[in-house]
Amino acid sequence: MRKVSIGLSLLVWVLLAYGIFWALAAAQPQAAAPCFTDQDRQHVATLTRAAIDTAFQAHVQKLFDVWISDPTEQPRRAMTGMANGLSAYQRAQANAQAWKPEICR
Repeated sequence: MRKVSIGLSLLVWVLLAYGIFWALAAAQPQAAAPCFTDQDRQHVATLTRAAIDTAFQAHVQKLFDVWISDPTEQPRRAMTGMANGLSAYQRAQANAQAWKPEICR
């Protein structure tokens, strides 16, 4: 019975802390979205796409490293990781392509 009481008290404190955190975060003023020159926007977009490519390459390398070090349930695990990586890659590239920041005037 005492464990339930301690667990319930802990849960109440965690929820209270969570609520306070979000209340304080909501009260903070939001930073204005930065504007970019057309040249800077293109540069940032290029860097972003390159970073996404690099991250995907690292993901595939890690999948292969895990496959080598732990052959349990392979290649199913690697195929699942690859499907997750491809999905994230496609979404990240689409978001990078759709990024249209305000142009500085």
